[in-house]
Parts: sequence; C-alpha cells; structure tokens
Amino acid sequence: MELYCNFNTLRLYIIQKMSGMIDLPCELILIILNYLPSRDLWQNVRLTCRFFATIIADQSYWRRKLQRKFKIELPSYQLDGSVSSLSHCCARTEEETERWKDGKLGRLICAIGHDGTVDAMAMMKSSAHKRLCISGARDRALIIWDVDTITNPFFNFCKYPITLMQLSSVLFLLTDGVRSENWKLYEFSEAHQGWIWSVCRADTDMFYSCAWDRYVKQWRIVDGHLNALCDVQMSSAVLCIINDGTTAVCSTFGRRVVVMDARNSLQKITDMLYHRSAVFDLVQMPGSNYLYSCGEDRRLACVDKRMWEVVNDLELGAYSQTMSLRQGQLLCGTNDGKMLSINPNDLTVISEVFVGKGGLRQVKLNTGSQMCITKDRLFKVFTPGLSPRLFAESEMFDAEPSRVDFIIQLSTITMMIWPLPAVMDPFSSTLHEISGSEAIFGGARESAQSFNMDLILKKSSCLQRIIRKREVRVKTLLALNGIVECHMTCGK
Repeated sequence: MELYCNFNTLRLYIIQKMSGMIDLPCELILIILNYLPSRDLWQNVRLTCRFFATIIADQSYWRRKLQRKFKIELPSYQLDGSVSSLSHCCARTEEETERWKDGKLGRLICAIGHDGTVDAMAMMKSSAHKRLCISGARDRALIIWDVDTITNPFFNFCKYPITLMQLSSVLFLLTDGVRSENWKLYEFSEAHQGWIWSVCRADTDMFYSCAWDRYVKQWRIVDGHLNALCDVQMSSAVLCIINDGTTAVCSTFGRRVVVMDARNSLQKITDMLYHRSAVFDLVQMPGSNYLYSCGEDRRLACVDKRMWEVVNDLELGAYSQTMSLRQGQLLCGTNDGKMLSINPNDLTVISEVFVGKGGLRQVKLNTGSQMCITKDRLFKVFTPGLSPRLFAESEMFDAEPSRVDFIIQLSTITMMIWPLPAVMDPFSSTLHEISGSEAIFGGARESAQSFNMDLILKKSSCLQRIIRKREVRVKTLLALNGIVECHMTCGK
C-alpha cells in the first residue's frame, strides 16, 4: 500500500479505504493516525468502527502523543484525567502551535480609544449575538466596542504599509465616512468617579465594574446604551470583581474580600479579612466551591465558598498580582518575573519558569497555551505543561501592558490598548504587511512633516484633540491570528 505524504490525499484515502486499514500492522496504523489532526481523530475517526475506537480511546495513546510529538509534560493529576480531556489537550496544543508558528502575532489594526490608561477589559456576547468588548480606563469612562465592526473585511484590502494617520484617511474615504469613532457603540464618560480598575461579564447584556471611587456597579446593555442597575460602596478602593452568576465577589485595597448577592441588588453576604495588605486578584472556576485570592502580602489563599473560610494558603517568595485558573491548574505570575504552575487542590508549586526580570503584569491559562504580559513591555505565549517553551513573543511595546483577555471563537481577534506618550507618537507606529493577510506592528518613526496636517486635523477629531492638548491618549490594537481572541490593554 502506498502511503501518501499529502495530508488531504491521505485523509481522503483513509475515509474511502477505512475498512482495509484494520489489516495493517498497529505500528503502521499509529504512524498514519499521526498525520491526522487530534480533533478529527476524536470526533470522526474514533466513531468509524470498534477497532479505531479501541486505539483512540486509550489514555496511553494520547499520553505518548503529548510527550513524543509535542514534548509536553503534564502534571500527574492531569495525566490521570479522562481520555476526552487528554485528547482535547492534544487538539488545542496542535491548534495553538499552528496559530503561533514562526512567532507571528497576526495583522494589527489601530484606532483611538480612551483618554487615559486602560486597566479593565472584558469580552461578551449580546442578546443580539453581537461580539462586544467592554473597556474601562483612568479617564473614568466605560466604552462598548463593536468587535464585528472592527474586524470588517475592508482591512483585507490594505496591501501596503500604512500608518495610523493614513489608515484613518483610508477608512474615511473608502467606507463612506465610517471612522474609528464608529467602532464605539456607546461611551459612558462618567461611569465612575475614579480610575476604573476591573470589569467582568455577568449574564447576557450584563456586566460589573469597580473603581478607585470605592463603588461596584452593575450594568445592562440595552440597544447599545448602558443602564446602571445598582451599585454598592465599599470601605476602600475596589481592585477586582468576579462573579459566578449567583454571587459577585470583589477585593479591595483595604485588605478585604467582599461577597455580594448578584440576584438581590448586590446586597452584602459576607466581608472577609484574611490578607495583611491589598488584595490584587480573584479567580474561581464555574460551579466550583473554591475561591482563590492573592495580595501584596505574598499570600495565596483558597476559600471554601460553602463556609466562606480559608481552608488552605501558600506563602510566595514574591507577591503576585495576577492568577489564572483552568481545568485543575492554577497559573500565578509573581513580581520577580516567575510564572508558577500550582496544584489548586493543595496549593503546592508544581513548576516555575522565569519569564522576565521586570515581573509579570498578567497571566492567562489556556488549554493549549500559557500567555503572559510582562512589565518589560512584552507579550509572550508558552506551551502548556510543566516545562513551558516559548511559542511566540511580541515586539517591545511603546508602553507597559496592563491587561489581556481572550475568548475562543470561530474567528480571532486580539485587542491591545496603550497610551501615546506624546504628540509625535501617533506617527511612530506603522502597520506593515508581512505575508498574505498577516502583518506585525512595527516601531518605525515617521516625521510629522511627511503628512498632510490639514487633512489629519480635518479627518480625525480624536487626533485633533491629541495634537492640540498634547495629552496621553490610548490606541486600540487588533490582531487577527487564527481562533483565539486576545484583548490586551497597556498603561504608562
């Protein structure tokens, strides 16, 4: 039998001649199966006959594939998981490898956003099936972004290197007056009376926000507008807000973790004081009985939500201001630049990797990758497991990143927001075409004299404010790269 190297031909052959393959030696069958994507193996090939189901439904098959093909070493408690979870890990690792291969982070699109550093962002889907991005910043404003409009196919026709200024002009000329301002569905300029520090989605069309004005607020999106439903005042600045549908939990600068009833106008349920300094981050899994928190006191604590009491804790070598929890793994980023993989059951450190000397601003755990943004202005993607390897790394940003968020979708969007340090910086970043539809964000500086300033001032009111006031402004960066949605904000 002739083995076809071409993947599509091989796949067609397997479908047509599946009955004859069972006569081949098992070693040869395993080689053939290695040419097929893991997702196809589990969802299609496994269901064809009992013979293939026996091979593909074996835990040892997926363990060997993870170790030999991807060189990934999973924690023991994950290796002992179900066959479906192991196959899903293989499938997602393959997809992430393809997405981030060659270290490319995709094609970038820029737009003017807030008037201050953006520290909060969350993705959500509306009842009208619109993909929305909610952002909050130090200008005290909340903005609803229409993600579908930002990813308009118009950008696929931009074949030449263009700057932010030129991109604004092209948008005005070719989209019948639609500019970057029209990517905003709604802007609430005085949503809070202090820096907005965290937002989280709740239900369809509903989300929460918290800020340095000590308030937690509940919002609903109605016809593209924001309606404030209720609010509650805390004793100090609120740094983080999360919810599980029935309760909303926030952490404060005053060392407290406050639990509220999400179904009863944010009435307080309990107020816990078990940290010795500011509580930076909170994480929990949907349907889980446990809540995790980390603070400036270097303590990582696990709280049983059935009793609202601390049942386990861990003293870190350096404080952590970011955590991410997913499928039995807790990822923690520390101020001394380490990314720690922790067993959430007993809070033991399984592995650690040094990422950057400046410390980690945020970490994000995905089934097929581990992401982080560093204080030395980089965005990095690593392989999963105990020995992470670097998938991809961004160019150094002009400012320090502050937040990243992502959602798995059928189309991919990556949003980043950071301030422009001076009036000349709108001309300092260029959108370069790399190959096909992919491009990266470069740092080539252009002279202001090379642009038609009258046209710039006429076409973009946002840029007019930047040039006139010479204040810090925020740009939004959007990258298209596969299936993952990533949203990143950057600060000073």
